[in-house]
Amino acid sequence: MKQPASSPAACRPRPRGRSRSGSALIVAVWVIALLSLMIGSFAYEMKLESRIASFYRQRLKAEQIAQSGIDKARFLFAISSQIDPKNPDDAHAEKVWFDQAKRLKEGLNVVSITDSLGEGELNLTIVPEPSLINVNELKTLADWEGVFDLGGIPEEEWPKLFDAFIDWIDPDDVPCPDGAESDDYYLKQDKPYRAKNAPLDTVNELLLIKGFTNTYLYGGTLETPEERGHSDEPPKTISGIADLLTTYGSRQVNINAASLRVLMALSLDIDEPMASEIILEREGDPEFPDEDTSYKNPEDFFNRFSDFPDLRNRLKDRITTQSQILRITSVGRVGDVTWTVSCIAEQSKGAFRILRWQEETAL
Repeated sequence: MKQPASSPAACRPRPRGRSRSGSALIVAVWVIALLSLMIGSFAYEMKLESRIASFYRQRLKAEQIAQSGIDKARFLFAISSQIDPKNPDDAHAEKVWFDQAKRLKEGLNVVSITDSLGEGELNLTIVPEPSLINVNELKTLADWEGVFDLGGIPEEEWPKLFDAFIDWIDPDDVPCPDGAESDDYYLKQDKPYRAKNAPLDTVNELLLIKGFTNTYLYGGTLETPEERGHSDEPPKTISGIADLLTTYGSRQVNINAASLRVLMALSLDIDEPMASEIILEREGDPEFPDEDTSYKNPEDFFNRFSDFPDLRNRLKDRITTQSQILRITSVGRVGDVTWTVSCIAEQSKGAFRILRWQEETAL
């Protein structure tokens, strides 16, 4: 039987070389893509590691700058006892740090000392800690009145808060009329604890005491949404009392360093205009920076405000003009990285002693 003739297409050989070259091209493209991905990944990791290394390098430098600020504060505090602010021929008068040491000598604040150090910058603030009111020395309701009033705490709450505070710090277990002791209150909480029966170590410890809320300490809205209902009136807010208080020092507040709010909290007799006048009087005329107008002692203060005799009656045992305890805040900055050292330090008998130390970093 005769076989049919094969068509020319059927006899044509397959293009093996073209098929192989196409496969190789696809493989090459995948290899190039994979290599590109690996190179990009390595480049990203190198950039990320470089930024991390830069951050840690900057943080280390910022930390060292901040700690150097504590050393500078130590120096200023030590040298302040050796200078004579009234003597223009003082051997130290030409030193760049003289004015800062002079303010410490006068019991005043030293705010925002700025120094450039290499790639970074130091910002140093030194404030006498007795510029605040020692909460542990508020032993009567009259002592607390100015604090509660300025903090915006409702007056009907004052006796309850005071009694609870006294029960917390006194050594006995007998509750005051509106107070609270361990057995009748603190041990009955969801997370029971005992009343301390000792002075506070930090202002934040007030939050453990019956009645003292976060709003009372740090300010905020007094009314809850449920209490406000659908009222169109703006919510009532208060400033709180934490910025007025400390747990260091004695009963006496440094009148040369106290802030406007602390001065007003010292007595209900001191309103904002009077507090402003007290500050202006101690700071003097900016056009005569060399003139010492700080209060030399409490008697000097009372003499300058002799038109207000009630001040002497209320503040005779509540004020001083010198401080041996300082609150030092030193901030080191390098690039976008800052390192902050905050400490409480005491200068006693020639020794510089750290009472509290706290560090933190930020971008």
